[in-house]
Amino acid sequence: MSLSRLVRLTAMLLVPALLSNGLAFAANKPVEPAAMKAKLQARGVGNGVRITLSDDSEAKGLIVSLGDQSFAVKPKGAAQRRRSSMRR
Repeated sequence: MSLSRLVRLTAMLLVPALLSNGLAFAANKPVEPAAMKAKLQARGVGNGVRITLSDDSEAKGLIVSLGDQSFAVKPKGAAQRRRSSMRR
């Protein structure tokens, strides 16, 4: 077997393996409420955040308040805040 043929065979085996690994990480997994709460608390009130909600809408802006089961984000330039739940 020549060197160029060995390189081609190796490439043909590596490409599908690497692509399938990337697809496994691309799946959106629901985040546990406790983990989300910890991440939001670590970031803190008044700091910017971007969150993808369970209905696939996106909330981004400043964290206004953090509760036990919910949080509020105020979009930049908006007068009203958006309240969301940390439930599944």
